[in-house]
Amino acid sequence: MGARISGCLDLSYVDFDHPIELVDCLFDSSIDLSYAKLRTIDLTRSLFTATESPVIRAEQLQTSGGLTLAGMIAAADGDDGVVVLRGAHIGGQLDLRSATLSNGTGPVLAADGFQVDSDVSLADLHARGAHTADEHSRDRGVIRLPGATIAGQLVLANAKLTNAQGRGLLADEISVAQDLSLEALQCEANSRFAAVSLAAAKIGGQLDLHEARLVNGGATHVALSLASASAGELHLDAESFAHSAGGGPQMLIDGATYVGLPCDGPNDVVTTWCDLLRWATPTYTTQPYQQLASALTAAGRLQDAGRALMAAQDARLARLLQPQRSDRRARRNRLALLRLGMHLQRIVIGYGYRTRRAFWVVAAAAVLAAALGGLAAHTKAGESYAANRPGSNGKPAQSCSSVEQISLGLTLGIPFISNATAGDCHYDTTTLRGSEFAIANAVLQAIAGAAAVLAVAGYTGLVRQS
Repeated sequence: MGARISGCLDLSYVDFDHPIELVDCLFDSSIDLSYAKLRTIDLTRSLFTATESPVIRAEQLQTSGGLTLAGMIAAADGDDGVVVLRGAHIGGQLDLRSATLSNGTGPVLAADGFQVDSDVSLADLHARGAHTADEHSRDRGVIRLPGATIAGQLVLANAKLTNAQGRGLLADEISVAQDLSLEALQCEANSRFAAVSLAAAKIGGQLDLHEARLVNGGATHVALSLASASAGELHLDAESFAHSAGGGPQMLIDGATYVGLPCDGPNDVVTTWCDLLRWATPTYTTQPYQQLASALTAAGRLQDAGRALMAAQDARLARLLQPQRSDRRARRNRLALLRLGMHLQRIVIGYGYRTRRAFWVVAAAAVLAAALGGLAAHTKAGESYAANRPGSNGKPAQSCSSVEQISLGLTLGIPFISNATAGDCHYDTTTLRGSEFAIANAVLQAIAGAAAVLAVAGYTGLVRQS
C-alpha cells in the first residue's frame, strides 16, 4: 500500500494465481495486463500521472476474481482510452466507483465485447472524454461497452459523463442479466448520434432512468436511444424529455420492448407516455404505441390500451399526414380528404377503438327520425299536414296514426328499418314543409348509415390503421 511505482508495470501474458493489491499507489507510467491470467487485482485509490493513454491496458485479460479500480485518478490523452478492457473476461466484479478519469483525445473506458461474471459498478464515476476531428472517432463515446456481457448489474447511478465532441455512453447490443441503473446520471454530449445509446440492448431486470439528465448539444438533440432494446421493466421520468418550442431532448425508442408500465408518478401514464412519444421522438412510428397498449392490456387496463392506440392515430394525423410546401396540389387534396376521413373516424368510432359511439349515433338518429315523423304529422302544409295519408275518390288527406308517424320517420331516417307499419303515411313532397321533412329524414338516413358502416368496420378492425 502507498507505494510509488516508476516505469511501466508490465504483466502482459503473465499467469499468476494470487491476489495483486496495489492500493493507494502512485504510478508515473502505465500498467499492461494484456492477455494475462490473474486471480484478483486491486488498484483502489491509485493515482496515475502518465500523460499518454492507456494508463491501464488490459485487452483479453482473464481474472478468476474481481478487478477493483474504485477511486482511481487518471488524466491522459490517447485514442485507445484511459482504461482498455476490450475482450477481457472478469470473473468477479468490475469496480470503478468514484473514479475520476479524463482523456483529451479519446474515450475513458473502452470495454468493447468484454465479459463480467458479476456486477459492474460505475457509480459516482466522473469521466470526461473528447475526440479529434476525425468523423469515425467522434462517435466512440466516453464510456464504451458495445457487445459487453454482464452477468449481474450495471450501475451508473450518480455518474457524470462529459464529452464536448461526441457521445457519452455507447452500449449498443450490451447484455445485462439483472438491472441497469442510470439513476441520476448526468450526461452532456455533443454528437449527431444519441448521447446515451442502448440500441438493441438486452436487460433482464429494470432499466432505471429516474432523475437522469441527458443532454445532447448536437444537431439531432437525441439524448437517449433504446431502439430495439428489451428490458424487464422500464422506469423513467418523462419530464426529462419534456417538449419545448426550441426543440427539447429527443429519444429513439422504436422497437423497444418492456414489461409493465414505463412511467412512474402521479400523472396519467397514458397521457404522459403518449405525449412523450409524440413530442420527444424524431419521427412517428406505431410500435412504441402498440408496446404501451400491450403493457396496459397485460395490466388489465383495456380502456387505457384503446386510448394509447387512439393516441397513435392522433400522432399519425399530426405528424405524417400534414402537407409540405413542396407537395403538389393533387397530393394536398388527397391528404385533406384523408385527414377529413380520419377526423370523422375519430369522432364517430374513435379510430375503431370506441365503436360504441357509432351505436349511440344510430340510436340518436332513430330518436330524431321518429320525432320528425310525429312533428311532420302535426305541421300544417297547405290544406293538410306535412305527413299524411292521401285521400281517395276525391276525399281529403287523412291524418296518420301515432304508430304510422313513428314508423314513417324511422323508415326514412334509418336505412335498415322496413316500412311495414307506416302504411300509406308519407311526407307530402308537393308542399314546401313536406319536402323539408323528407330532406331532413334523408340526411339522418345518411348519417345513420355511415355510422353503422363505421361500426362494422371498427369491430372488424378495417379502420385500425398502423
